[in-house]
Amino acid sequence: MNPPAASKKMNIGLLMIGLGLLIGLLWFSGLENSVLAGPPPRNTSTPPPAATPLPSQIIKSEMPTGAFITLQTTAGVWTGVQWQDSNGDWHDVSGWRGTAVDGRVQWWVAQKDFGTGPFRWAVYQPAGDGEPVSVSEPFMLPVAANETMSIVVP
Repeated sequence: MNPPAASKKMNIGLLMIGLGLLIGLLWFSGLENSVLAGPPPRNTSTPPPAATPLPSQIIKSEMPTGAFITLQTTAGVWTGVQWQDSNGDWHDVSGWRGTAVDGRVQWWVAQKDFGTGPFRWAVYQPAGDGEPVSVSEPFMLPVAANETMSIVVP
């Protein structure tokens, strides 16, 4: 064997050993992580936690202090509540939007929000697209616990 050929074979041999070590290290690190991670999650018979009931689903004695605003309108329309800023512009209240089932929508008002406003009901056709087709007169939120403020928007 001449020296350049032997050197070439030695380089290839060292390359193969290095590649083998690299593959071994990668395999071992993956094996170690999978062993440390533990078994995969198992299906248990424990039910998921129950959803927190809406105030209308809570027994009166357990209900936090609050009041209600109610809209009576055409059944099936999309509705929302808006608040007015100091510039006179109206903004949607996130969370107070929904379909008027049987022509009625009701939202719970927390005690911390008593007497705030002005607000108004907005009715949309179709669901939430563009500007409201009708709105209520501006109103302030209820000021007393268990009060229900009802507003009609045709």
